[in-house]
Amino acid sequence: MKTKALKSMLSFSAAVLLAAASIAQAALPESGSFSGAETLTQSHNHAGAYDGNVRMAGVLGAPPAVLGVNFSRHRPLPPAETAPAAEKGLHVASVADPLADRALTAEELEKLVEMFPRQREEVGDGFVAQAVGAVKNAVLDTQDRAFTEAMLKKLQESEVGRRVLRELSFEAGRKGLRITIQPKEYEGTSIVKSSYKAPNGDTATMESLWGIRGMATYGSWQYNYNEGFMRMEDREKALEIASSNMGHELNHLVWKLKSDRLIPEYREVLQRDLGNEQSARLVGYLVSTQINDGRPSDYTEETKGLVANPQAYWDGMKMWHPGYAMSLDAAERKDPIAAYTKRLADLTRKREKIIQQRDLWQPAQEKALAHFEGPEHNMKEALSDIRSYLDGSKGRYAVNLKQADDSIRYVGDLKEYFEAGKDDPKKNPKAAGLLNATIRSATDPDYLKFEAQMRQDQKDLVDLVKKQGLPELETEGTGKISWGQFYALVEKDRAENPEHWSGGDAK
Repeated sequence: MKTKALKSMLSFSAAVLLAAASIAQAALPESGSFSGAETLTQSHNHAGAYDGNVRMAGVLGAPPAVLGVNFSRHRPLPPAETAPAAEKGLHVASVADPLADRALTAEELEKLVEMFPRQREEVGDGFVAQAVGAVKNAVLDTQDRAFTEAMLKKLQESEVGRRVLRELSFEAGRKGLRITIQPKEYEGTSIVKSSYKAPNGDTATMESLWGIRGMATYGSWQYNYNEGFMRMEDREKALEIASSNMGHELNHLVWKLKSDRLIPEYREVLQRDLGNEQSARLVGYLVSTQINDGRPSDYTEETKGLVANPQAYWDGMKMWHPGYAMSLDAAERKDPIAAYTKRLADLTRKREKIIQQRDLWQPAQEKALAHFEGPEHNMKEALSDIRSYLDGSKGRYAVNLKQADDSIRYVGDLKEYFEAGKDDPKKNPKAAGLLNATIRSATDPDYLKFEAQMRQDQKDLVDLVKKQGLPELETEGTGKISWGQFYALVEKDRAENPEHWSGGDAK
């Protein structure tokens, strides 16, 4: 907003701003909520298309990104010489620690976190239009901040969530940092609904957010969460899942700050360590499991997949996103070149599957669905879950294909880089140094000690799920047609009415 009239308008009395805040719930419907989450996995995706929809910058060690934040409002950092000196040894909230299992106070949160509303465009021309736009944005900004505050409160209902916030407070405090939290609109986001049978016999709805759930960015020390959380219909479930994402992403910042302090000699190796994402994902699933309200979500379904077979889950995760594709687990770091060679072959097959689903599977299902939704069968309501899935999938193919292409390009470049370091270390000393450091990290006691919390979190998650269980996602008996039933319906109609399916397509 640049006009003189706008500057004058912004000097309105505090009463106007207070009025805008007070009508936040009355002038506009309360922002919706969320009940889906960070990435749809194979265990919750019959078609195998929506594998990875997650943050990247943290894993890649991307340069700082402003992402629309007004950083002039940040408190100035202290002079470098006033920061505490680095020290060896892990700082963890152990049982002996007097701060163990303690929530951060409001004052501690204020010192740690700086909240911003999402970046908004100017609305209208002229004084009146801009004044109306400013009031509307003030209402929306109030809702953004309220949701962020509620996420932080919900996160602290989890023991692991409290641990992450305490560790982040400790590590950020050493460097005089504040963490910016801000909702963001991510391209390709869609909200998909599916029906399930509740324990009381009623039909209930589970909402899933397809797209990037959140992103932690180093350098700017920022966490962005998808504003789609606020467009979901169930606010309480939204906060449960959104706070689980918050735990996941804030753990990335803990991982970065702690690793820079404890094992700085491995900084470049850690940029491509899958353990960063494994640790964050375990935290997110632990938070979700600890605060789950007894209803299923994408988080509970993903947790089941991880607990059932951790290694298979981690191997599948390497295909979800360029950041994951470039990252190596502990075993792979022993031979990075071989690991990247295999990764390229797997990624190429993944790309082919995305194209096949986009060009063959999706059109075939669209035509079959339209046939059964039509007047001859009139099954639109019963097929609403299938329609929701297919509509949501349309917005993901371009994103997924680009991620696959980026993954292939980045992994190919890394493979060539390491090969150059191996074949001619004198000519390529940096590549040789990174290759040797990567291999060395797989057995270095200090590195393994740094990863100890991740291994403990995996054990704790498995034990917790075995002890308390997770809600079932029972899809039969909901009045909605499941994918298995849909495929059977198509085959039955093909056999009984072949004239409907000339050339394999529904008329």
